[in-house]
Amino acid sequence: MDKKEYKRDQHYWNFIYSVIFVALLVLSILYLKNDNRLPHKIPAFDFILLGLATFRLIRLFTYDLVTNFIRDHFKQYKSGPGRVAWHLLDCPWCSGVWAALAVGFF
Repeated sequence: MDKKEYKRDQHYWNFIYSVIFVALLVLSILYLKNDNRLPHKIPAFDFILLGLATFRLIRLFTYDLVTNFIRDHFKQYKSGPGRVAWHLLDCPWCSGVWAALAVGFF
C-alpha cells in the first residue's frame, strides 16, 4: 500500500469513526431527553467528579500498563479501522473525547 492509498484509507476510517461518535452522541442525548434524565443544571461537585473520572479514563487507556494489552492488540494493524483505533488510544485528546462521551452519558 503506497502512502497516498494509506492516507486515503485512514481518512475514510477517521470519517467512519467520526460518524459513529456523532451518532452515539445524538442517540445518548435523545435517550436521556426522552427519559427526563437530561440534567438542566449540574452541581459544581458533580462536574468536578465528572472531570476527574474522564481524566482517569484517559490515563487508563492511554498510559497505564494495565491496558497495555489493548493498545498492543491494535498496534499490530498497519491500516484500516484497527490502526485508527490504535491512534485513538495513543492520543490523549482523542481518547478524551470518547471518554467524556461515556462518562457524560453514564
